Amino acid sequence: MILTVAFLLTGEKKYKVMAQRQMDYILGENATGYSYVTGIGEKIVRIHTTYEMFFRYLGMLFIK
Repeated sequence: MILTVAFLLTGEKKYKVMAQRQMDYILGENATGYSYVTGIGEKIVRIHTTYEMFFRYLGMLFIK
């Protein structure tokens, strides 16, 4: 966001290029190929929290 504002204020292309590179990285153009935005891309980061695991366990206990 700051780089985009810098580009708009100065017109220097280097800010626009760096902002685009950061967006590409976040959306999956990185060494792992993972997108760091929920629901975007073919390979997404999936974090299993204790909270989520707890409620999955409860579901297994009560759904038979």
